[in-house]
Amino acid sequence: MWTRYLALLSLLVILFMAISCGPSPDDASESETVSPDDVSSIAIPNRELGYQFLENTVIASSGDLDSFLQDLEDQPFWNDKDTFVSILQGEEIDWNVDNIIIFPHTEPSGSITVTPQEPVSEEGVVTIDILRDVPEVGTADMANYAFAYRVSKRIDKVIFVVDESRIEMTNESS
Repeated sequence: MWTRYLALLSLLVILFMAISCGPSPDDASESETVSPDDVSSIAIPNRELGYQFLENTVIASSGDLDSFLQDLEDQPFWNDKDTFVSILQGEEIDWNVDNIIIFPHTEPSGSITVTPQEPVSEEGVVTIDILRDVPEVGTADMANYAFAYRVSKRIDKVIFVVDESRIEMTNESS
């Protein structure tokens, strides 16, 4: 009878040790939501014909922003370029601390909607998933989207994920 109790007690001690010796949350490489101080969305218009001219862009200084906006001046076929420019110029950016990252994305149909998810950080890399909602029947027009973020210069890399595609952008530190 005592051997059963001893066996049960030994089993409980082993089980307790296995649970308490497992990886702690600090040891696991889990994704965590990024602080708004590190990455925050800039509310540019979500869809705009003129975004077809944009490339993945990191703007690291006021001079970079001026140059970027100068390049936009002569581009035709924007629906509302003034709003886009006004929003970027209205952002209060401390260029010693933050950059602006712009990620353009084109869909083959205007009926496909895209929704950026909250940025998450894993091992110092920020990932932003762009979810796509593809209806059974679509339209034949293309849709040009862009997403803009204020990103801390402490962040080394931002990865945008659209379905199986991973687009990595290196953030400039100074």
